[in-house]
Amino acid sequence: MSRRLQTKLVVQDMLYAMSIITS
Repeated sequence: MSRRLQTKLVVQDMLYAMSIITS
């Protein structure tokens, strides 16, 4: 598994969590 893909998923997950917290 490529590290770039994993990092992208982690970033998306963080953005998703942030949108939940800020809403």
